[in-house]
Amino acid sequence: MRAGSYLNVRSRASLKGRPIGRLTAADGAFAGSCSAVDGWVEVKASNGRLGWASARYLRKVDEGKGPSDDKTPPGLTCAYRVVKLQPGGYLNVRSQPAADARRVGRLTPADGRFAGGCSPVKGWVAVRASNGKLGWASAGYLRKVT
Repeated sequence: MRAGSYLNVRSRASLKGRPIGRLTAADGAFAGSCSAVDGWVEVKASNGRLGWASARYLRKVDEGKGPSDDKTPPGLTCAYRVVKLQPGGYLNVRSQPAADARRVGRLTPADGRFAGGCSPVKGWVAVRASNGKLGWASAGYLRKVT
């Protein structure tokens, strides 16, 4: 992308969908579905709204693992929902992929779809918590959505 240019995020997977947001090179990696549908990828725009961008202009980022200590979350290129919680419950988001790691945020079923890494690491998925912080959530309470 050239400096100052952007990619429209549209309300539906079509050039006829109205623009509801943008993606720019300055945004760096961003959350999106793992595969294209008819040449369109569901993404989260810079303004936080979910919409559709042309797959022609996007490239899936290799999520790879972080340093050997597994403390750095990989790229968040898949979408998830929280499952298996009691009414009013929440899922802790931890600073590291471990149950005894410091809590940095939480997720609830009310959060709807949210960004996460495509492959679990030792039973944990890299996620962005409701408060916007990056961390790790137990894969047993997450369902990948398309």
